[in-house]
Amino acid sequence: MLKRLFSFFAGAFLLMTSAAFGVILAVVIYLGISGHVLSASFEPFESFKQEGTASANPADNRPEHVPPYEVIDASAGASIGSYDQFNDAFKAAAQIENSKIYYKQELVWESHYDLPQSTFLSGVPLIGQFPELPRGCEVTSLAMLLNFHQIEADKMILAEQIDKVMFEQNGLRGNPYEGFVGSMYTYDEPGLGVFHGPVAKLAQSYAGDRVADLTGSSFEDILYQTAMGRPVWVIITSTYNEVPAHRWQTWQTASGEIEITYSQHSVVITGFDEHYVYFNDPFLRSQRAPLKNFKKGWEQYGSQAITIF
Repeated sequence: MLKRLFSFFAGAFLLMTSAAFGVILAVVIYLGISGHVLSASFEPFESFKQEGTASANPADNRPEHVPPYEVIDASAGASIGSYDQFNDAFKAAAQIENSKIYYKQELVWESHYDLPQSTFLSGVPLIGQFPELPRGCEVTSLAMLLNFHQIEADKMILAEQIDKVMFEQNGLRGNPYEGFVGSMYTYDEPGLGVFHGPVAKLAQSYAGDRVADLTGSSFEDILYQTAMGRPVWVIITSTYNEVPAHRWQTWQTASGEIEITYSQHSVVITGFDEHYVYFNDPFLRSQRAPLKNFKKGWEQYGSQAITIF
């Protein structure tokens, strides 16, 4: 009896041992195969991690900055240099007798050109400054310029965004080269206007490096831009002509003396012919003036102009 029991348990033990050994063997074989597969599948991941480590800084993958303005010596057919702003490109181009300026491969200025006898631009929206902005001709004209280029801009928002300075503080007047002077919204409070610098700065916040401050250019350069299909924002006297000396004042500002007249206005030039300059006036009145008179008034107020390429 005992012998039979011993034989039974011995057989059972051997059977269990064999089964366990088989399971262990199967697991070992499985892990070996899987390990090989896992090892193979993770090799590319390790390579990816190594490649990723080399460019961990996103800045390393950014495209190299290319300034948008390029100055060409047209006589030599050679590039003089590239610039981030039109003003810098213009200064370089002015040193060359026969030069051209390109903005992202689009011709935007050249030293030698022939103006057509006439140019008239369509599609420039006519926006009035009244009644909301009695002194807001500058930002209203800017709204026209931006909207022509399909850039959404509202005169009231521009009025809020333009840099501003107080009309008077500590016995000194505000400087229109630094911001809009005084109140834009009512004649019941003192105010004047703003010059090209703050307006160009605001325009750049909408159109970036496409904005060109043409202040100081010749009047023919302004007409050239119009002939190329680009309206031009300008500061002009409200008479579209020279203002007599007795209507000018000298202001003491924190930045020094400046000459101003309350006969200040801003319009957008939209065309010209042999006799007239055509423009969109936020006063919603005259839309043309004698070319010679307009030129005199524009030059008298510092030849201030802005366009967008």
